[in-house]
Amino acid sequence: MKNKILEQLKLSSTNDVVLEAEIISFEPVEEPVLVDLLWKFVQDKKNSDNADDVTAVCSAIRKMIATININEINRINILFDDALSETIILEITKMLVRKFGGLKRVRLNSLFWQTKYGTN
Repeated sequence: MKNKILEQLKLSSTNDVVLEAEIISFEPVEEPVLVDLLWKFVQDKKNSDNADDVTAVCSAIRKMIATININEINRINILFDDALSETIILEITKMLVRKFGGLKRVRLNSLFWQTKYGTN
């Protein structure tokens, strides 16, 4: 199923395929390819006025930011160079807060366990 979605994204990124990709868990080795394909989709449709396209772009943004390697997160800044709809800006902002908020929780939990139990 996952390979089928990746192949469909490579051949022809349709809104339905992007929406389906959002709810599927991919293997870590597949995630860089997925992020690149979603990035292309977002770049191609981010300025569309079509409501279905905006929904699919927001879906792609959610999945892309959730799976992107933290070392590549600066890539998202390029999206802010364009005039985007408020809906898309809100989705990007929301996902960045979730991404960094999640990192903070992981680090705090790790620090807690190290302090309490003296483990790494």
